[in-house]
Amino acid sequence: MQWKRKLSGVLAGAMLLGLLPTTALAWDAPGNDWEAVSHENVAARFFVGSDVHIGRSDAPAKFENALSVFNQVDPEADGVLLVGDLTESGSSQYTQLMSIINESELGQDGKVVLSMGNHEFGNSNQTDFKEKTGQDANAVLYYSADGTTSSTVGETLVATVIKLSAQNSSGNYSDQYSMVETALEEATKKNPDAPIIVMGHHGIRNTAYVTSEWYGNYGEIVDLFANYPQVIHISGHSHATLEDARSIYQDDGYTAIQDGTIGAYFENESGKVDPDTGADSTYPADSEIASQALRIDALDDGTVKIYRMNLTTGEYMYEDEPWTFNVSDKESLKYTSERTSTDAPTFDGGATVTQGEVDGKTIHVQFPAAKPASGANNDMVHEYQITLTPKNGGDAVTKSVFSDYYMAEKDQKDTWDVTITGLKADTEYDVSVKAVTSFGTASDAITGTVKTEAPTYPPQPILDVDFSNSNQGVDAQGHDLTVYGNPTFQEDADLDRTVATFDGVDDGLRYTMTDEDYDRMGQNFTVELYYKPNDTANNNPMGNTQTSGFCFEQKSGTNTVEFWTHIGGSYKKPAVQVATNQWNHLVATYDGENVKLYLNGKLQDTVAATGAMSEPPHYLFLGGDTKSDGSLEYQANCSIALARVYEGTMTADDVKTAYQTATQPDSDVTIPDADILDVDFSDGKGGDDSANKLAETEHGNVTYVEDETLGKTVANFDGSSAYSYPLRDQYDKLKEGLTFEVTFCYNVDPTSEQELLSNQQSGGVGLGATGGEGIFFCRVKEDDYATPTGGDIQAKVWHHAAGVYDGDAVKLYIDGKLVGTETATAALQLPSSGADSVFIGGDSDGNDALQFAANARIANARIYSTPLTADQVAALADQELPEQPTDPEEPENPETLTPDMLNVDFTDGTAQDKSKTQNTLNPAGSPVIEKDAEMGKNVGVFNGTYDAYLYPFDDTKYSKMSDGVTIESIFKYDEIPSGESDMFSNQQGGGIGLGLEGGRLQFFCNINKSGGDNGYVQPNAEIEAGQWYHAVGVFDGSTVKLYLNGELVDSKPAGGTTIHWPGGEAKNFVIGGDSSPSGGAESFAKGRVSLARLYSDSMTDDQVKALYESLDPVMIEVEGATGSIALNELCTVPAGTASNGAAVTVTVTAPDGETVSLQDNQFTPDQEGNYTFTYTVEGSSAKRIFVRAAVDMENLPVNLGLVAAEQVASGNLFNVSIHMNRDSGLTVGSTSFTLTYNPNLVSYVGQENAKSGLTVEDDKKGNLKVTYTGNVATDAFNNYSTTRLVRLTFESAEANSDQNAEFAFADVNIEASTNKKNAEGATVKLVGQGNLDLNGDGVIGAGDVALAEATDQAKTIAQAAAIYPYKHAVVITMDGGGICFKPNEMYYASNGSTTLTDDPDILAKRTNEYAMELFNEYCATSYSAKSETPTISAQNYTSIIHGKAYATAQKEYQITNNEAGAYYYPDFGKEVAVYPSIFEALGQSFPNRGNAAFAEWTPIVNGIIEPDAPVYLHGSTKNTGDMQDVADYIKSENYKNTAMIYMQSDYMDAVGHSNGYYTDKYYTELERYDDYFKAIMDALEETGTKDETLVLFTADHGGTAGGSHGGTTNQEYDVQIALGGQTIDSGATLSGGTNHDIPQLVLAALRGDALSHMDGSADLFEAASLTQEELVEKDRAVETLTSTSGTNVNAVEFTLSDRQDGYTVNTLDLVLNLNGQEITSVDTEGTVVRQDVQDGALSLTIVYDNAAPDTLARVNLSGSADGVKVTEYMLGTDQGKEIYGDLVNTAGTLEVTPEPVQQATVTVKNGEETVATAEVTIGEDYTLPAAPTRPGYVFQGWMSSADNQRYQAGASVTIDGDTTFTAQWEPVSRPDPDPTPNPDPAPEDPTGPSAGDAQDCRRAGRCGQRGDRDRGHERRHRDSPGGPGGHGRERRRPGGGAGGQRPVDHPRRGPGAGRCHRGPGPWGHPGYPRHPQPGGGHRGRRWDGGAVHPGP
Repeated sequence: MQWKRKLSGVLAGAMLLGLLPTTALAWDAPGNDWEAVSHENVAARFFVGSDVHIGRSDAPAKFENALSVFNQVDPEADGVLLVGDLTESGSSQYTQLMSIINESELGQDGKVVLSMGNHEFGNSNQTDFKEKTGQDANAVLYYSADGTTSSTVGETLVATVIKLSAQNSSGNYSDQYSMVETALEEATKKNPDAPIIVMGHHGIRNTAYVTSEWYGNYGEIVDLFANYPQVIHISGHSHATLEDARSIYQDDGYTAIQDGTIGAYFENESGKVDPDTGADSTYPADSEIASQALRIDALDDGTVKIYRMNLTTGEYMYEDEPWTFNVSDKESLKYTSERTSTDAPTFDGGATVTQGEVDGKTIHVQFPAAKPASGANNDMVHEYQITLTPKNGGDAVTKSVFSDYYMAEKDQKDTWDVTITGLKADTEYDVSVKAVTSFGTASDAITGTVKTEAPTYPPQPILDVDFSNSNQGVDAQGHDLTVYGNPTFQEDADLDRTVATFDGVDDGLRYTMTDEDYDRMGQNFTVELYYKPNDTANNNPMGNTQTSGFCFEQKSGTNTVEFWTHIGGSYKKPAVQVATNQWNHLVATYDGENVKLYLNGKLQDTVAATGAMSEPPHYLFLGGDTKSDGSLEYQANCSIALARVYEGTMTADDVKTAYQTATQPDSDVTIPDADILDVDFSDGKGGDDSANKLAETEHGNVTYVEDETLGKTVANFDGSSAYSYPLRDQYDKLKEGLTFEVTFCYNVDPTSEQELLSNQQSGGVGLGATGGEGIFFCRVKEDDYATPTGGDIQAKVWHHAAGVYDGDAVKLYIDGKLVGTETATAALQLPSSGADSVFIGGDSDGNDALQFAANARIANARIYSTPLTADQVAALADQELPEQPTDPEEPENPETLTPDMLNVDFTDGTAQDKSKTQNTLNPAGSPVIEKDAEMGKNVGVFNGTYDAYLYPFDDTKYSKMSDGVTIESIFKYDEIPSGESDMFSNQQGGGIGLGLEGGRLQFFCNINKSGGDNGYVQPNAEIEAGQWYHAVGVFDGSTVKLYLNGELVDSKPAGGTTIHWPGGEAKNFVIGGDSSPSGGAESFAKGRVSLARLYSDSMTDDQVKALYESLDPVMIEVEGATGSIALNELCTVPAGTASNGAAVTVTVTAPDGETVSLQDNQFTPDQEGNYTFTYTVEGSSAKRIFVRAAVDMENLPVNLGLVAAEQVASGNLFNVSIHMNRDSGLTVGSTSFTLTYNPNLVSYVGQENAKSGLTVEDDKKGNLKVTYTGNVATDAFNNYSTTRLVRLTFESAEANSDQNAEFAFADVNIEASTNKKNAEGATVKLVGQGNLDLNGDGVIGAGDVALAEATDQAKTIAQAAAIYPYKHAVVITMDGGGICFKPNEMYYASNGSTTLTDDPDILAKRTNEYAMELFNEYCATSYSAKSETPTISAQNYTSIIHGKAYATAQKEYQITNNEAGAYYYPDFGKEVAVYPSIFEALGQSFPNRGNAAFAEWTPIVNGIIEPDAPVYLHGSTKNTGDMQDVADYIKSENYKNTAMIYMQSDYMDAVGHSNGYYTDKYYTELERYDDYFKAIMDALEETGTKDETLVLFTADHGGTAGGSHGGTTNQEYDVQIALGGQTIDSGATLSGGTNHDIPQLVLAALRGDALSHMDGSADLFEAASLTQEELVEKDRAVETLTSTSGTNVNAVEFTLSDRQDGYTVNTLDLVLNLNGQEITSVDTEGTVVRQDVQDGALSLTIVYDNAAPDTLARVNLSGSADGVKVTEYMLGTDQGKEIYGDLVNTAGTLEVTPEPVQQATVTVKNGEETVATAEVTIGEDYTLPAAPTRPGYVFQGWMSSADNQRYQAGASVTIDGDTTFTAQWEPVSRPDPDPTPNPDPAPEDPTGPSAGDAQDCRRAGRCGQRGDRDRGHERRHRDSPGGPGGHGRERRRPGGGAGGQRPVDHPRRGPGAGRCHRGPGPWGHPGYPRHPQPGGGHRGRRWDGGAVHPGP
């Protein structure tokens, strides 16, 4: 609809947002003066307002009044602050604004401060703002006590004003962060008690009144405000009423205020209705009276008082309740969301609700005004809620209206009369009304009863014009007629009756309507029009609109007709596609709930609506529409047969009857509904319109085309495609009689059976053609079908066929005539089981698969449960078939077009344009022009790297080609690359071109689609390198076509009527490449171009053919002239054809230069080397030359190869792909071979992507027997689509060490005449899990330490352990998912357009309870993330998988859907990868972990993820099939050590393409994702891996209402990224993000390393993540570690609480930030297996016997424990599970426990006799007894069991533990026989063994031996430095500090003495102060082989 139908200025904008009141009070300035106020105790005073809107009619008067009032109140005020939207659109309106300011006293004093709003950006910017106002858009003003204002802070600061203006109209202020931060700091530093007023036009979201709907983006500035209670942020924008107490908000530590409007109108929150019209409205009644402002007084004591001023009434609002608070005291900020009303409003006693005027379903509800509970602001009556409940049951209707609290008291209503729409007809309602305050406190309800009227039925005519009566437009109902122009009234050949024809210039018929007419229409009316449009100009064939009313409008340049009717404040516009130059029967109906539009008797579109149609000017036109003055506009070039307007609503049956009456007025034939199946393809869909609504299934790829003959959309079936519908349950209705009907056009002659509408299989019914005749199969004979045949079925001619069975006979009608009959002899026999569906475009086989497929176009297909009569069939045929000429004559020599836009043919040796346009030439690189041997003329030669010719174009040139164009080129490619390579092109987000993509020639044509979208349409064809081609691309306004060598090879529906051209600097047509965004060239081609031409019109098929035939030099085509030829074997020379039809001669030259003699075009090559085949045409310089090598075929290669990852993790799935190719000279037959593998290392799992003709058999012994009988391609292996035979899946066995799995070919048997059969195997390294990963999860952590069986093992594992909160990532991409789970708003598409809405009724269409909870309560989600551009799948998945922004990737890596569907990722085969994927990154970080990828769009796992990446790949052809595959994988053993699973779900994209994105159907189908997501989350829960798995959800793109994507509209570009997991801040709303962030997010979560090329960000993960200390907020069922830093001792103590059931915690692994301190010791009952300090942090790992105690450990420090805290920890359990628990770091007093005195038992023995026993304190000395006596022996001393030393009697010995002293004896010596007496023994050394050196040695020796027994000095005696040699009391060999020192913390412990469990060697450990234990062995875990170790 045109803009003329909308109100001008801001009112027009308002109309788009809601309904302004239908009546408005004019604004008048109040007559009273305002009282001046004192400056006493006021440090600063400001007047504040916004939304002046100069440019609106009342705005100047309101603004002048405001400035006058401010001056009256205080002429000495410090400032007038105007917060944006000063003007309607900037520009010239600034002049009037500044004039008013400069004429005011305050303005002359320079006190008016201005900031910008969104309206200033209408025609201006910040530069214009400064030029016009003299003020900066962003600034800081400091106000001092002396009255001065400065941009720098003064010494006597009393207030600060920060002016913020957005970057543009969108309201983004975040770029001013630095300015705001500095100002806040400076102002606070100078005077923290002074207010800081921030002027920001847009509100801060969810603060002051209505900012939940009207707000801007302040970014992190809001976080700054929270730290400054002085901040008073004042916003406008919303125009909300200031009386509402919620206009101030102080919840967040600062003040936010919305200030209403000075010069515009009121607008509050949504969800209310206009009381006069009943339409949804955000505008209070009489909203134009608005004019409000603020007075802010900053007092000397820091108090701020804010007064609200009603400039319309001349009074303060709630003057005795100024908002009062202290800016330096957060506690005084009391205006929070905790406020309530004191009590509810009340109605007077006996008040009731009564019924007013009734108009159909609209009713007026009347009730008295309520009274507030008090005069307090919080008790104000804000609204009335009206609820109507049907007495006979059904849904209640609730409406709310704003109260009139903003009016002067004298103008407020005593009684309310509210219009309620949307009710049911003829229904009685109970009504209740409540008065509600701003804070939701509601009164008791008053009640009443009302009733609506019954609708008029049957519909009665209001206007009735039928031109068949030759009445020249006279209305049968008598309305006055005025004729405009000269419409003609004559007989129409098609209708055979009189019609009116209008010229589209000045013809029209005007009928004068009355108030009564519109009252009769109300909420129930019908409009009927039978007309024929003669063009596609924008016009209204029937109209009565002018910001109201109704009309039929044809959209410019399209076949779209919309029915506009103004209901509920806006136009409702159902739409339909009509046929130009054909008759169309349109009916529009409205029943009070829906506006419906029918075409030719069928419902096409429905739009919901409530309320009555708004009354237009009283003139209705045929042939145009009415202006506001009643004259004619929007004239239509059309013919009209009849036009009617009815009171009352037609039913669907009424509409069908009206259609039959209009199209066959003299016929008494009534055609029944097709009640079994009714499919009409004109809507581009295969849905069943019958009452059955049978579900369709698509087989193959059904396409849709605009058929020129029928003038509408039809389905095109290509011989391998069809639709099927379940029919078996319908056969009971068909047994007595039936009719099958089809309207069709075969694309080729149906020489063999081709079924059109059929369900046959040993029974059933079918309609088709064979042998050029129609045939109808009906199984009603005893043993056979009745098969009447007949009719002349021709290809490319439209026919109508009907097959009828009436119980007696089977009849076939073709084109309305009976052509065959057979008698029926038996009952109808049903098809066999399995053939359950009827097919359109073919027939069903025994398994409901397609057979006997038709190559045909089909317009419609129907099945009736009644046999139609001959008259009914004839009527249908007349209705469906167009007038078709008989024996159409082919035009002779059709005139070709002139290349008027560009014409380059290189003939003269230049690349100059020879067209009349004379385009400028700009060469790029160094292209060459030289004579080509084959073309016989000069051509352009391009090297494929940077050679091209550029021809600049502009919009004027483009406009000539927009609705029709032809592009032509003759070229030859030297090679066929995998990527895009263009020969003649101008594309860049638009445009056209000829080039290669995906190895095929494409005609790229970017079309403007409906809804403002655009996208490429690409007909394509296969070509070969080295061949010259003549290619023509044509766009004719409806179809995009590609021709090769004069023949149409492909065509596609355009989906639009104009071309979308490139913008910016990309406006160059390029020969040899394509245009680049920067004005240069890209996508270069390697090859030659003979000519390149552009035409500003579209050629027909005949013109293209004629063009080809007229080429000079001629084109010579030769089929099969490439590849090698076999030496010494007969060779047939292919024939050639010339474009002009002339004879082609071929000459063959041998390698020796001799001409070969040909016999019957054959010869035998007998020389090795190149034979030259030269094709010529007499009289032409052109030739074709083919050089073919004669070779011994036995030496041409056939290659078999394998593609697999270099390494994969053991115990995981992986893939091996088999590839095969051949030399082009070879023919290969069947192939068989064996693929061998080691079954001890890997096992075969299965296969996918097998080529047809391939089988695989596994003998389970390491041999796969493979046979292949299909085609063998000549392409390189990177073309997987042609060379990959199959992708195999294997599973490697679990292993600790690395092993190599060898895959080799054996028993290779290839049927080919060559001996060169290469078969190269592959080696895959299976990376072992190692000996440390005891729990098998692929990472080393606390769980592995917990499972260690020995000390050394635990220590080794602990050294490798790390903390991994996440071990797995599951990434799920919803293809086409966009942002579909945003909680409070969603994209919604209706009537071809998409909006972001928060309408509760629309939100209710999304029924995903589970997904909404998952995304918005479990996950943290960004709904402002962006797709890659273009918003297409391949472009996004490459970024999602490889982490590289698509736009900045190298050109080779900017792969498209076509390339991904055929070729491996470009890194394949390269020595060094350029952009390795996330899976390669994970393989580097975690080589012993697996990965898996699942995709329903299989190019992801074929062409986007590298085939040799360490990842298991699986593609599914099932929609959503892979979702369950992922759930099953999670439940498998493979998941345990899987790092990442990737999953792509394709279903929503399929729904979007078929039904439009964000449509009702889209949201209906979206519901199934609840089950899909739940299956995956349940699998994680079931396997216990949910906590350790990061789940990440994203989408590749969204889409448009029309079912497309690729552009940059918000609905295409916006995607959601959701992160869920144990560290994620559940429910948080994130901001930003892109699809190329995904790898970074995963790697950050898994703590892997990102690769250098990855240019995404992990910011979203960081923003979403909680620290371990913050996890307590999540209230998880998990253990809590509390770390207490001692305030009384230099120690930190760790305790464990909140223990969970099901396992036992026995290991602690933590990281402690030491804050610069050193560790003196660690006290624990457990065993410390790691104690490492790096970079000031302690990594501490402790293992406990059985369950860890509550008090886990204490770390003693060298100094204060202040600031020492745990940064992260993990627990390990007896099951190997790892727990990332909650963490609390705190400070507190730690218990200081005196060391218990430890005693030792000393026993003194003489032989078996115990001499003495004593209990001795460890560390004290014991004095040995005197020497005992023993006859015959000499006492040698007391031997100590502690150190094996002897001590003399009476010696003092230091006791270290239980010690036994045993007497040592030596026998008395007997005298020798020698009589010489023995000499006296040497005297005993007084310092002998009991003192001196002996003592020193004794102690030193004892120390060393104890060292062997205990765990080491660093564990047992941390507190005893010991000493060297014999000078200390060291207890360990390593020695230490000065001897004899006693530790401060252990006064009772001897030097070096520790407390030791005297357990087994290495596992003895110190006791713990709170848990002293006696000596003895460990009796908990059976380490070292399971033995229980006793104490010594």
